[in-house]
Amino acid sequence: WTRVALAVGNYDLPYLEAGTVYQYTTAYHWAMAQTTLGSMEISPTNSLERVFSIICMLLALLCGSTLISALSATMVDMQMSHHERLRSLSMLRRFLLENGISGNLAMHVQRQAKSRLGERNRVTRRDVVALNVLSESLQRHLHREICEPKLVHHPFFHMVRNADSSWFESFLSTAVQVEFARQDDDIFFAGRPAKSAYYMSSGLVNYAQDPMSSPAREVVNVLVRKGAWLCECSLWVEWLHVGGAKALSSCELIVVDAELSVEAFRGHRVLGSVAIEYGRQFHFRMQEARPPNAWWPTDLETPFTDCADVMCLTRPTIRE
Repeated sequence: WTRVALAVGNYDLPYLEAGTVYQYTTAYHWAMAQTTLGSMEISPTNSLERVFSIICMLLALLCGSTLISALSATMVDMQMSHHERLRSLSMLRRFLLENGISGNLAMHVQRQAKSRLGERNRVTRRDVVALNVLSESLQRHLHREICEPKLVHHPFFHMVRNADSSWFESFLSTAVQVEFARQDDDIFFAGRPAKSAYYMSSGLVNYAQDPMSSPAREVVNVLVRKGAWLCECSLWVEWLHVGGAKALSSCELIVVDAELSVEAFRGHRVLGSVAIEYGRQFHFRMQEARPPNAWWPTDLETPFTDCADVMCLTRPTIRE
């Protein structure tokens, strides 16, 4: 068809004699016409060109319908999510109105709800349905890959891992979980029993003490960063939180459940004896952490309970 003449105004112009820009735009127009099933003045002049044109149209039909269906499904998905978000906010406003919530509090509630409904949350283990079809041993290996590099920052758990690696994997799947806190989430409150210890894997937390719930003489705020432990003492003694912790950003926390940890250590004859002796010496050192020797223990720090110091006090048979 490149030899045919193109109708330009009142005369015919051979395609090959036209300018470069005109040749390019004509070829581009023809290509667009094939892919969008459109039409133009250029048409096949022999069987080979006609077959090629048919193939282009079939490919355009297949690709175009696939693209349109994918875009339609995405738009429907977005519309449904948007409508669900609007419905949730509408129900929230109705709830606040029917319960006579003050305007100031209602504004804060709606602002946080609107912000969080629009956020993209971290994918947790509960969200991944495919993990449920994996064998228990493979799930344990996966959980260990996630938790072990962070938990062994603590010398005691590092020692336990080196003593019995296979049992440590079982301990992780039983007593250790990964949790995510969003900005402004409360991790724990002052005055409540501590049930878990927390390792800060990422994010930023504000730890606050108030004279009404702790020995602090004034309100104290401490920024807790990546790599810190919170409420470690809950693993060894019965502990009440003497402060509250609130996430200042999105945080990843490795949570060690105290009761499940006790049950797990009871199942191992050697490591159970080590944990009992370690807890006994931890409690002994903790009793010394009081004025005038030191300041009172908090959820962040217990004086005199460094892991190396506690292990030095254990019986020689335990250390061996």
